[in-house]
Amino acid sequence: ASIHIPATVASIGFSDSSSPFPNTLKEVIVDADNIKYLSEGNVVYEIIETGDSTTYKLVFIGYGVTELVMKAGTTDMLENVFRSHTSLQKVVFPEGFPADIGYTAFQGCSSLTTVDASNASFASIEQGAFNNTPLTQISFPDTLTTIGVNAFLNCSELTALDLSGTKLSSVGNGAFTGCTSLVSVSMPSTLETWPGFGDSGKLSKVTIASDNQNLESVDEVMVIKKGTDGTKTLTYVVPNVSRDDDGLRSVTIPKDVTSIDISAFRNATLDAVYVEEGNTAMSSMGNGAAVIGSNGA
Repeated sequence: ASIHIPATVASIGFSDSSSPFPNTLKEVIVDADNIKYLSEGNVVYEIIETGDSTTYKLVFIGYGVTELVMKAGTTDMLENVFRSHTSLQKVVFPEGFPADIGYTAFQGCSSLTTVDASNASFASIEQGAFNNTPLTQISFPDTLTTIGVNAFLNCSELTALDLSGTKLSSVGNGAFTGCTSLVSVSMPSTLETWPGFGDSGKLSKVTIASDNQNLESVDEVMVIKKGTDGTKTLTYVVPNVSRDDDGLRSVTIPKDVTSIDISAFRNATLDAVYVEEGNTAMSSMGNGAAVIGSNGA
């Protein structure tokens, strides 16, 4: 089925979140002389004139679109414009795109593997935005500050997460639950609390910007929480620690670590845990367990 929108149409009944057109439409064509809407390759935009400025709002994506490079000057989109587009594989956001990625925005996009938002300017990826999508690659804008609850829930094909160039400070509960293929994670200087990666059993490398005042990574396998009183708590150990020259999976707790979070080793597969010489709070035990209250050696 197809629809032709003539030049005389000045208004289409779009709500704030949804289009009146089913996304099973094979073609939507807007007359080239229409001054309110335009179409490009079965994608429809609303034309917004503000003084001398012209911007666009993405309002419809039709059936069969597999790759969408959003039109330059697009600054907004309907809340549900992407939802349940089963053919869509790749989305590229335009430079300066400011609208946050809303609640469950890409839910049901069962073919979506690639999202490029590196040139956008939004601040938030909201709850459930990409949940249950087969993402393998996503890039983020440097303006990103917040990732919501379950935002990437069950994105089980995602292998790398590079947020090092963002201003991310807050990550909601379960944001990365079910990201079972993650191998590497990089976080920025602005991150305040380490998020959960409890079931990312392949995770072997974590890095945090060296100027982060709240967290630090050690040997790319441990995360340390810095207290305002100078204390340091071992918060997280990656599940998939590489084997050393002796064939052992081991970590060495730095000498300035003063405590260990109860869940730090929960998912780590280790043969031994050592403590750096000079640590006054812990020691290495023969069974590889680290204990508080003994002098390190």
